[in-house]
Amino acid sequence: IPAERGQFHHLTPWSHGGETNIANLVTLCSYHNGVNEDDPNAPPRRGRLTREGGTIVWQPPQTH
Repeated sequence: IPAERGQFHHLTPWSHGGETNIANLVTLCSYHNGVNEDDPNAPPRRGRLTREGGTIVWQPPQTH
């Protein structure tokens, strides 16, 4: 989608103390912003974005 239709996503969720600043935000389309799981303490069932060493990475769903 065009950048002007993207949504800002908090890597550390606002509900878990994440700040609204450039270091904690990425842009996603509305679908991926909606399905990204926000609880950093729960295993990702659908997956989520995280920051590792300054790089934004996809943490895939855990399969057991």
